[in-house]
Amino acid sequence: MKHRFRKAMFRYLLEIVSEGDGDATGRIIQDLSRQTRNANVQFQLCETAVRKIEGKSFVAHKDVEKIIEFVCDSAKRIGVYDKGTATRILSLIMTDSIIKRAYAEIAEAMVFILDDRGMSENILKRAFEIFKSDMQNRTKHILISENAIEGISKDEHYTCSTLEFVRLAYCWIGVGRDIEYAKEIVGYGSPYAVGFTEYLELAEFYINYPEERYTAFKFFRRAEEQANDFDDYCCLCHDLYLLVQNDVWAMQIFDKCRTMAKTADDFTRLGEIIGNKNGLPNMDLCREMFAMAMERAMTDEEKSCVQDSWENVMEEHEIY
Repeated sequence: MKHRFRKAMFRYLLEIVSEGDGDATGRIIQDLSRQTRNANVQFQLCETAVRKIEGKSFVAHKDVEKIIEFVCDSAKRIGVYDKGTATRILSLIMTDSIIKRAYAEIAEAMVFILDDRGMSENILKRAFEIFKSDMQNRTKHILISENAIEGISKDEHYTCSTLEFVRLAYCWIGVGRDIEYAKEIVGYGSPYAVGFTEYLELAEFYINYPEERYTAFKFFRRAEEQANDFDDYCCLCHDLYLLVQNDVWAMQIFDKCRTMAKTADDFTRLGEIIGNKNGLPNMDLCREMFAMAMERAMTDEEKSCVQDSWENVMEEHEIY
């Protein structure tokens, strides 16, 4: 009786995985990988989930990402006691159309399960070739969002943005590979950059290397030209204080932020930036920002958040 019940339950779960959205599918896979060591059951669920997204452009991009995330998570869990099945699960998502959406997760899982950096390197190189091809085929009808290209074009096929090249480079460095190839990856994507976020990501990448400081500054300037709201200027200000440590330039952006700030949260963010021990701290200005934040806090909860942030900054500076 129990055996029949399990078979019926498994069929039911397969049906949910086939029909449900990415989040529901992912939760089932994740829960099962925690509750059972039956690797074959988990493989079948992952196979059904991947079959659902492979080659089907109508599946929402966020659902695809969720399924990939949970499949990789499941493979890592199984890999602790069954490397063979874990590798079979990862092989399900080794097709070109999925690698372009999940190269980082796949490469990370490969290193985790097999301790095979060579295989991760091959995946990342393959991803780079796919991305280059995608960039060359980009057309004017790609939808561009506030932050980046979302990955949905007019015919609903996934494509990549400059951000994908930057993330690919970080992943390449993360599996212990050389910096020069990482720069080549970013260098290929950088001419296609669009908007504030992409320029800022490029600047944040290049500022890590002293020999690329001029390139980083160029992209910080472009990001500044594209900034159009408090959040943009605040992110730029944070980087100029912490990464560039250019006091004059950072203060110019800080002054813009201060004139745009309206809420308790806005002034709290400015206080945290100007008081950050790792940047160019100005404690008088920091106190002023937190005082402004407290004035604008409307509820006890908001006041508590401002107070907590202030205490964290003081603790950083060992001021008690």
